[in-house]
Amino acid sequence: MEKRQQLVLAGLINLSNQEAEEVIAEYQRIQRLPSDDFIKERKAAKDVIRMITGPSSSDPCTCCGR
Repeated sequence: MEKRQQLVLAGLINLSNQEAEEVIAEYQRIQRLPSDDFIKERKAAKDVIRMITGPSSSDPCTCCGR
């Protein structure tokens, strides 16, 4: 598995079962979208990630632990 995939898997494993199920359901919903809508969802997700400034030393990232 590639490093990016491992990072996503680690983040998913660190979620509660309910949180993980919600993430998986949303991913499956997005996968079923027509290609134009899929591209819009991908851009929206990237925009949200850009807004995140990163973890603080007292609140490490649940995906990578940093």
